Amino acid sequence: MNIVEHEMFNTYSNGKLLLAGEYVVLKGAWALAVPLRFGQMLQVSSNADTPGIYWESISNGRNWVQVHFSSPNLDILRTDNPPIAKQIRNILLEARNIQPAFLATPKQLSVKATLNFPYDWGIGSSSSFIVNIARWAGCDPFELNQRIFSGSGYDIAAASSDQPILYRIKQSVPVWKAVTFNPPFIGQIWLVYQNKKQNTLQSIRNFLKMAVPENAINTISSISLQMAQAPSLDEFMTLMNIHENLMAEILQTDTLQQTLFPDFRGAIKSLGAWGGDFFLAASNENDGYVPDYFKVQGFETYFQMNEMILK
Repeated sequence: MNIVEHEMFNTYSNGKLLLAGEYVVLKGAWALAVPLRFGQMLQVSSNADTPGIYWESISNGRNWVQVHFSSPNLDILRTDNPPIAKQIRNILLEARNIQPAFLATPKQLSVKATLNFPYDWGIGSSSSFIVNIARWAGCDPFELNQRIFSGSGYDIAAASSDQPILYRIKQSVPVWKAVTFNPPFIGQIWLVYQNKKQNTLQSIRNFLKMAVPENAINTISSISLQMAQAPSLDEFMTLMNIHENLMAEILQTDTLQQTLFPDFRGAIKSLGAWGGDFFLAASNENDGYVPDYFKVQGFETYFQMNEMILK
């Protein structure tokens, strides 16, 4: 006779944004990342009524996916979102490959994964999920992330940090250190959502095929370090522009400002995978200029940076 195990587990991980070092962090550059006040909660509890594992994922107050898994095989018995259910199953099985005792015996559990932001914002729905599952399974979140997404891992580090970090990969090992990033002009830096999510995994695959000159990697590293301690908005915007122009050259594409916002009075910098998610906008114009400009352009989801980063 099988013995059904019961358990309770709760954890929370932060969302993230990569302010500098996108793409080239995969080649060893220093990157500047900030944890956000948005994040994801994972709650696990016993469920005497339902054999197996009943899973519910919620995004910004709305049900995203419901799944009933068998236990311990984790077969999908029922779901209202098969593609996402398969992704969850794959991550759980990969966590078990790393930590064989994880969910290895019959269980009756209810699991709720709750995002306090829309999952398509691109600010850490996947990375916070990976960290939460790794904590539950008792495995290394960087190893789990590498097996699933093959990214740099900066988002994994940010998910567990309570302050901004400088992050790099050195000889295949993640290295990061906490930094202070709270400039007096932070209220003049805005984060604007592009109204679409970019496929980060595909962007990573495409970039890894590219050759990047060593001097470009060193320049991006220097910009990441300087952005963390820029003394003025003018200098910060100069660094934004240098970074954006250099990455446009590496990626062989136009900058976001050239493509969509050529008349914007200030600086615009892409964040993360180019083509979607959030971007940085900064200006010396009056307080209402930035939100008014982007609202007219049809971009109505925006935050001052100090509203979004974890404090």
